[in-house]
Amino acid sequence: MSCVDLKSIHFFRKKKAELREHYGFKENEFILHIEASQSGVVMLAYSFSKPVIVTNVGGLPEQVFEDTGIIVQPNDKNALADSILKMYEEPQKIPEMGKFAEEKNKTVFSWKTSAKKLLNFLETDF
Repeated sequence: MSCVDLKSIHFFRKKKAELREHYGFKENEFILHIEASQSGVVMLAYSFSKPVIVTNVGGLPEQVFEDTGIIVQPNDKNALADSILKMYEEPQKIPEMGKFAEEKNKTVFSWKTSAKKLLNFLETDF
């Protein structure tokens, strides 16, 4: 039995344009996540300069900053609706948040930054 999911490998090798076409990203579209997983959906949204609205579950809140998205409590439909309305009431903020999201993706969440953090951790005396 293999631990490698070949479909996932193929998925991540797709070009950005193919992903855009596959997911149908538009100018003002959000990815709403209702459960935590290791799917990478927040990073995918950030790579397309998209802000996110996520629930406060798992590791999702750790990936969202005030200038990149909104965090709502799980199963709070009113908070989710209010967050969506808040975004659309100030449409000029959507591209601004998307710009910050893409910048965080290239800096805070980059492979280079992650590797440095891992190496620093491994060099720490326990």
